Amino acid sequence: MNKGIGYRMISSNNAILHKTTIYQDVVSMAYNDDFILARQKPNKRHYVPSLGIDLYTRYTSYLHYKDNPHIINEEGYKEQKGKIEWDTINYKLFTERGASDKNTSNDIQISWAIADSLINNDPYYKKIFVNEVNYWIIYNRKDTLMGPLTKQEYIAKRKELKIPDNLQLDPE
Repeated sequence: MNKGIGYRMISSNNAILHKTTIYQDVVSMAYNDDFILARQKPNKRHYVPSLGIDLYTRYTSYLHYKDNPHIINEEGYKEQKGKIEWDTINYKLFTERGASDKNTSNDIQISWAIADSLINNDPYYKKIFVNEVNYWIIYNRKDTLMGPLTKQEYIAKRKELKIPDNLQLDPE
């Protein structure tokens, strides 16, 4: 998705626990049938609302699923099957904080607070903000996301995966 500088990101329909989304700001990307390469300058100011919105959307989807488990077979929910079924912890986080399914300003504040807490405490998200620049490789054939990587890790992983030399990110 490209909503302008500061709002460029890559996400997968197969995202589980949002650890297959490369949030803001993806400053360069290249791809072919086998790989998607990305360079990211993580931007917490934009990252928190995006992660928060995604988590809140999953919370409301889980509410609907909890009320009617068969909803998973309906259009609009089929692609969320794996996500929803794993979202009991996300549901608990929002429920404990008094979130509703009305998308109120309070719900938005709750979602941002949860996202901020994840970024500050979860080792995966903390690693994203250690470096000014992160590199990512999505291996399409194996539906795998690798990253965040330092530049040295990225170069080594490129060699290991035999990524073609003509597939390059824009120069920094």
